[in-house]
Amino acid sequence: MTQDILVDLSGGSASCFEIGADNITFDCAGHSITETGAGQSGREIYILASSGITVKNCVVNGFGDGILLLNSAGPITIEGNTLNGNTFGIRVENSAHNSVLNNAAVGNTRGIYLSSAPYNTVTGNNASNSVADGFDLIGSNSNTISNNRFCSSATLDVYSAGSSSNTASANACTTTSGFSCNAAC
Repeated sequence: MTQDILVDLSGGSASCFEIGADNITFDCAGHSITETGAGQSGREIYILASSGITVKNCVVNGFGDGILLLNSAGPITIEGNTLNGNTFGIRVENSAHNSVLNNAAVGNTRGIYLSSAPYNTVTGNNASNSVADGFDLIGSNSNTISNNRFCSSATLDVYSAGSSSNTASANACTTTSGFSCNAAC
């Protein structure tokens, strides 16, 4: 099933779109979804315990979670989205075998956040200018992290704790804890 967003949307602080079924493509086609309530409290796109999902080409502004992937065994693809002014641009928790590809998570509190999330691929993203960290890797093992730009974040560009056996290559960042980058910003 494919769901295309045909207009820009704005709304309050609750979840805008919740995906709880399998095999869905959610394509915003470059349209924006903006939180107009109290600010940074709701979830824009919430994927719960699903597989075969693709979320792409969305512009997400001002939510608690721009895109939240929770308790999913994958495969889920989050690709080509722009996330600004959210608490978490992209948050992946308790989810494995997913791909976070070519997203711009710039100017969020945290750009891309993986927690208890093994066997994922994070490639070609720009998670920069975050209020806290650009990229967090918490208790997440055996991920492939490559060709990303994690730069100019206020706390750290990359924070990793309790994570092991991750493969990292061609990532640009400057300030890190528990993670090594291959290129400076």
